[in-house]
Amino acid sequence: MSRSKLVFLVIVAALLVTGSAFAQQSTAKVEKAEVEIVYVSGNTVVFMLDGKVQQREMPADFKIDVGGQMVPLSALKPGQKVMVERTTTTTTLPPEKVVTVRNGEVVQVVGRTLMYRENGESKKVTVPGDFKFTIDGKELTIAQLKPGMKLTATVVKETPGKTTETKALKAAAAPEKPKPAAAAPPPPAPEAAPAPAAEPAKKTLPKTASPMPLVGLAGGALFLLGSGLSALRRRRA
Repeated sequence: MSRSKLVFLVIVAALLVTGSAFAQQSTAKVEKAEVEIVYVSGNTVVFMLDGKVQQREMPADFKIDVGGQMVPLSALKPGQKVMVERTTTTTTLPPEKVVTVRNGEVVQVVGRTLMYRENGESKKVTVPGDFKFTIDGKELTIAQLKPGMKLTATVVKETPGKTTETKALKAAAAPEKPKPAAAAPPPPAPEAAPAPAAEPAKKTLPKTASPMPLVGLAGGALFLLGSGLSALRRRRA
């Protein structure tokens, strides 16, 4: 193997390794916001976000998650709170340069696709439209290749890098905030026990009272009794 060909193969291997290192990269950005529904008509939704009224046209098949059940936009009511989640996925495809060295026999050509046989294996490669093969010292386009031709070619395929961005939107009814529990009414004040009934006052004689009148009264009675007995005796005599 010549020195120049060996150097070329080393460069090809380096390019293949480098190309695999620059694989596509994807990043996702998730944004969440709570909106308040103002008005819904068909696919048009008017809502409040950060104190501002906004309007959006939604896909016809867009659904809202309400309590685990997917419902259409028409199920939304004015004043209802909805949590909206938007995911933006950015995919970056780096520039690609693939260098392939082929030694084989042409089997068939379809458009820009070359089907060939190499080391007993059937293979194929798609080449750029302006690519030229060198066969027997002549440069031929892919359309000029014929089955059975022996070829040794270097195919270079270059693609520019690009960035794609996709957005996914989903929404769910925001859970209602729990209302503060009402304060329990204070327990009723205990009823006052009834006051005990006052005992009737005992009647007592005045401190100035004296038993002397009773003695006089008894004496008078005895006197009358004695006088009556004396009169009775006189009549009998």
